[in-house]
Amino acid sequence: MTEKRCALIIASYQYQDPDLRQLVAPAQDAEALARVLQDPAIGGFQVQTLQNERSYKVNQAIEAFFADRKPDDLLLLYYSGHGIKDEDGRLYFATTDTRRKMLRTTAIPTTLVNDVMRYSRSRRQVLLLDCCYSGAFAKGMIAKAGAGIGTKEHFKGRGRVVLTASDAIQYAFEEDKVIGEGSHSVFTRHLIQGLKTGEADLDDNGWVSLDELYDYVYDRVTGEAPQQTPGKWVFDLRGEILIARNPHWVVKPAELPPELQRAIESPFAGLREGAVSELERLLHSSDESLTLAARQALVHLTDDDSRRVSTTAVRALRTVTTPPTDKPPSALPTPVIQEQKEPPARRPTPAVTSQAQGQLRRLLSSVPAWVWAVVGVAAVGLLIILGNLAGWGATEEPTLTTPPTTAPTQEPTLTIEPALALGDTKTRSADDMVMVYVPGGTFQMGSSEGDSDAGDDEFPQHPVTLDGFWIDQTEVTNAQYRQCVEARECEAPTTCHWGEPTYGDASKDDHPAVCVDWNGAAAYCEWAGARLPTEAEWEYAARGEQGFIYPWGNEFDCSRGNFDDETEVDSYVVPGGEGCDGYVRTAPVGSFPTGKSWCNALDMAGNVWEWTANWYGDYPSGAQTDPTGPADGDSKVLRGGGWRYNWRDVRAAFRDGYVPDGRTYYIGFRCAGVAPGQ
Repeated sequence: MTEKRCALIIASYQYQDPDLRQLVAPAQDAEALARVLQDPAIGGFQVQTLQNERSYKVNQAIEAFFADRKPDDLLLLYYSGHGIKDEDGRLYFATTDTRRKMLRTTAIPTTLVNDVMRYSRSRRQVLLLDCCYSGAFAKGMIAKAGAGIGTKEHFKGRGRVVLTASDAIQYAFEEDKVIGEGSHSVFTRHLIQGLKTGEADLDDNGWVSLDELYDYVYDRVTGEAPQQTPGKWVFDLRGEILIARNPHWVVKPAELPPELQRAIESPFAGLREGAVSELERLLHSSDESLTLAARQALVHLTDDDSRRVSTTAVRALRTVTTPPTDKPPSALPTPVIQEQKEPPARRPTPAVTSQAQGQLRRLLSSVPAWVWAVVGVAAVGLLIILGNLAGWGATEEPTLTTPPTTAPTQEPTLTIEPALALGDTKTRSADDMVMVYVPGGTFQMGSSEGDSDAGDDEFPQHPVTLDGFWIDQTEVTNAQYRQCVEARECEAPTTCHWGEPTYGDASKDDHPAVCVDWNGAAAYCEWAGARLPTEAEWEYAARGEQGFIYPWGNEFDCSRGNFDDETEVDSYVVPGGEGCDGYVRTAPVGSFPTGKSWCNALDMAGNVWEWTANWYGDYPSGAQTDPTGPADGDSKVLRGGGWRYNWRDVRAAFRDGYVPDGRTYYIGFRCAGVAPGQ
């Protein structure tokens, strides 16, 4: 049975009765809490908000909210405003039309709230009260601090949890006026903070339970406002209530067994290949920290110097349909049915525990025999070598010590890897991006003095020598970037400083991700196991040793890329006329195969600008080897031009700078990586 998660937020802060003080915080509290609760990455609630509504409308909304529910539905009712007791001790919640002398017909009776909660089929109910309580007293009397409101008596029921900002009367009537200073907003502010930041996830398991939320809020509120003591009451609740996900939860990889780690780092390809099978077994572990550690090790081995090892690692990674995630599962687990007695108002915070240590201890006892056998042989061989070097037991003729018969006769083996070459490709496991290999070489970076289209920052032209490296064949797409967002390593590009993002538009999943600032691009590449290309790497991949003006050659051709050949920016229209490439703004990556560069990289002219790793600055005058640019600066280098730019700005040597936190709808990025052994 699929549960529903519904919340009704009621805030009253403007009152017609002059005896009721106008409030400020409830308006802000209600809006902020609604955003957090309905955020699918945090609460995932369906939220209804009522602010300053009349009593009859609020009463009807409360009754409708609890009606026609199922037992597993999670219902959360939040009220912020004045709580008032009458002469008989009955409690009411004030609405905008509440009259202090007519509470029964102009306020929300807690008896009504209790009744509709009791008769609801839901057995997972949460009541959050952030009230300034007032007492009804004889004229001239003031309630003393700490006078009880009796929350338990008013809201006792079944399958219910009540959290209050305070159970004390902090407002009182004097001369027919409300007096006193309440601190109601402290409670909700910390409640929102704990959910929004994930700090209330005290056991760091990716979920915020109601118990954890209360403990977090209790500590923060009493630390900031000692006179205010939050309260909690639990009534016949079955199972634990998980109120929200931790939006910033990250699985931390466990330490692999030392024997397995040594095999992974062994100089012998046979040992590393054997370690892959054990890592593949750990990929299916129930402990996510071990699964993540195994995955990271296998990803590392996909770039192993031995093609046999790297191929085996890639095959192992394909045995899992989805990579381990660093976020909680998308669906709430089924509540564990267990009777729970009413706990005390203050529960001590549980100690953070982990299953990883126990898992590792069990792994030590289940390490495959090949590990012990091969490690033992390696150790014996090392002792023999050291003994011979030191002259231990030396005779006139050195003797050959035969290794134990348990040693594999073919280990260690020496595998000769074929050299990487132009045209080689590989697929990055994290996001299925195809990368092309760029062989090392020397090229002239920048423009020659006679180039009339060149800008001043393209001089002086200077020789640059680079080692071989990998670079993404295309710009990173919206679909690929979404994987990083879902892994909680990237922020969704939902806003731009200039223009509108295409992220979230399903029809543009294969378009380049835009409105991503430099930090976001760098974070994505790191998550994918890569990095941003240096400015020199980018230009070399675009023009090569031949020094082409454009990736395909020295003559501009508007059909080889996505340029400004439309009328949106008239002054930039390129030769070829309107509609030459067929796209007004971004195009799907790889749409122009005839515009490929010498190393088969696509879209290096037009479509979107691309971030590089370098700070923007002047070129040096002398020769450079693997340059990384200035040590600091105000702007990061952009390359490639974009759909808004003309033939001059999409030249391979053209460069520009932009502030690292800038986000526009014509800036994207691609990643790069160092080749094995370099």
